[in-house]
Amino acid sequence: MVTIGVHGFDGDSFLQRLRHADVRLLLDVRQRRGVRGPEDAWANSLRLQAALAHARIAY
Repeated sequence: MVTIGVHGFDGDSFLQRLRHADVRLLLDVRQRRGVRGPEDAWANSLRLQAALAHARIAY
């Protein structure tokens, strides 16, 4: 089990970190699954789910 936050990453570096840790399932426990600001838009729930599916990481 590992923990990670979405802030401080872009989408690619976030996925890279997950792959490096051999994460196969991501549990999104955020109270709000929407993120404000264009720099973090990749982390909005639907976009994140699509990116994870493409990376073959379960959501």
